[in-house]
Amino acid sequence: MGWMPTTRDESPLATDKVRYLAEAVAGVAAKDEDTAEEACDLIKVDYKELPGVFEPEEAMKEGAPKVHDYVKIISA
Repeated sequence: MGWMPTTRDESPLATDKVRYLAEAVAGVAAKDEDTAEEACDLIKVDYKELPGVFEPEEAMKEGAPKVHDYVKIISA
């Protein structure tokens, strides 16, 4: 897990859409642990629940929600 040479084209933080549980959305740098914890308490994130698809056949249908918007669906 982390930002490695093989993942350099991926942002280490979610930028516009959170795609999985526990995906990082913010980071904190501080001089000590107490300051870091105070900063974390100030971070507020509003999430909008998006529709999910849980079956491969459904995911391949026209108009199905996409995890990555840039991916093109190729039909068989």
